[in-house]
Amino acid sequence: MTPQTLKGTWSTILLPLDERNEIIWKHVDEQLSLFAEAGVDGIYFNGTAGEFFSQSEEEFLKLASTVSNFCDEQGIPFQIGASHAHASGSLQRIRQTHDLKPGAFQVILPEWIPHTDEEIAAFLIRMAAEAAPIPLVVYNPPNARKVLSPQEWFELVSTVEGIIGIKVAGGDESCTKQ
Repeated sequence: MTPQTLKGTWSTILLPLDERNEIIWKHVDEQLSLFAEAGVDGIYFNGTAGEFFSQSEEEFLKLASTVSNFCDEQGIPFQIGASHAHASGSLQRIRQTHDLKPGAFQVILPEWIPHTDEEIAAFLIRMAAEAAPIPLVVYNPPNARKVLSPQEWFELVSTVEGIIGIKVAGGDESCTKQ
């Protein structure tokens, strides 16, 4: 995947949980089928709607395998959300699923404290090195400790080889005024 091929409508798996907070796997399969039927350009999982922070590693690996197998069979690009509450957990998730060959790994910046630009770059350089040659998409939600400005994104992408996209909030009227 490249910045030029990372385009279109990407759908995310919403993690279906039962009353015991266990994943309802048949609903995951149903979502995947509906996404394929709708003709989406790609699928990703384990963003904030996928409760990446509350899954066991076994659940994460099963979800990664389920999405990967489906997307490979259907010819749909996919991203693996390798985000974790701890940076070491993100690295582990990248290592564990690298052989599934996603189009990209999606990561979120560490959230415990606001980080300097240098710390953010160092974190992403480490993630990109672990993921290579698979590229990164970086998620910077509006509730992050540090919401990066367009200029900061430009500098970051210029510094960290391997970032092909950023995921930010869709915006509102103030974001679309010319």
